[in-house]
Amino acid sequence: MLAAVVCIQALALAQDPIPTPAPGAVLHPPTIEPSVLATAQANEQAWQTEFESRSPFDFYIAYLIAPDAVLGSELMSEQSFIDAFGAQVFHSWDAFAAQNALTPFQIVMIHGSAYEFLDLDWTRWAYRNNILLVGVGVRFEQLVEITDDRCEKMPNPFYMKDQFSAWILIFTYTVALDDESYRDHVDHTQLVACNDDYEVGNSYVQVTKGTTNFPLRRPDFLELFVGNIVGATMDYRIVGLKPESPR
Repeated sequence: MLAAVVCIQALALAQDPIPTPAPGAVLHPPTIEPSVLATAQANEQAWQTEFESRSPFDFYIAYLIAPDAVLGSELMSEQSFIDAFGAQVFHSWDAFAAQNALTPFQIVMIHGSAYEFLDLDWTRWAYRNNILLVGVGVRFEQLVEITDDRCEKMPNPFYMKDQFSAWILIFTYTVALDDESYRDHVDHTQLVACNDDYEVGNSYVQVTKGTTNFPLRRPDFLELFVGNIVGATMDYRIVGLKPESPR
């Protein structure tokens, strides 16, 4: 009788094989040490707390736009940027430069219509010196000229096909060094040679670089835009300097 039971069990196992894992399935997912998980959660919470404590109204923001600019969306209008960011609007380079000499701007938003009156020497200097430049309806090729960054890639070409140029395009570039004498070398690797061979000896070097774009046709995209700018101020370690900050 025992032999019969064993045979029946063996037959049942043969008829009910072990299921084959689905493609890509993780059979033994890695375990995370509680201390590592706690640190990651604490860092995430600290980032979120800092993010929520900031407002675009904390920062000096300029919006350069031609007085007769054709707007792809009302969300790109002067009033829209005043309401959303507390931006100061300028219709000429001279007006912007005069105010910038008094209260240096930390973020400069550039409408495509302002491209012709920009001082490219200044914008290229700004890009390398922790000033956030934002393209509003600016073409990819124009932002390359504005920043003189020859190494960025088009992030999402689909968004750049809007017939009314209702998009946001941002190149970000920050460098932290403990020896500024290496700055030209780092800039060359990141903006001209397009490689990551920027480490020099034992000198500390940290580079943050990226590109983002998105449409600006609906109010929820404007909210996304505001959040993106606030997050960028953290990446750039920009300190809010404006004395008044309506929330």
